[in-house]
Amino acid sequence: MKKFTFIGAGSFGFTRNLVRDILSFPAFADCTIALMDVDQERLEFIKQAVDKIIAAGNYPAKVVATTNRAEALQGADGVVCTILANSVDVWRHDIEIPKKVRCRHQCWRHARAGWRVPRVTHDSGHVGHLPGY
Repeated sequence: MKKFTFIGAGSFGFTRNLVRDILSFPAFADCTIALMDVDQERLEFIKQAVDKIIAAGNYPAKVVATTNRAEALQGADGVVCTILANSVDVWRHDIEIPKKVRCRHQCWRHARAGWRVPRVTHDSGHVGHLPGY
């Protein structure tokens, strides 16, 4: 059983969406999701949300929540850090870099039949996919 640790798990949107993505892979459906945040209230809120995701998908996964970083990291196979350092100004790069390499979309688009890769422009020799949220 794999273990994925989320440091800064109180970041509700990122954590919730990434947990859904991880659990969508059959190999990870029975994983342990370890949530860590310094804010106990936000931690309890996101734990409830992840519990609902697990129940709704009927996944055999389990979720644990802690304010102790060492405890959350122990035995982790993957770590996701969603802590915002400094300010939201860092997101400026999420917009400027795709423009620079002429990428039309900076995130995956969800289609009814599954995921499809966004089309990107090929002039200038830059091709890429920038999955994100």
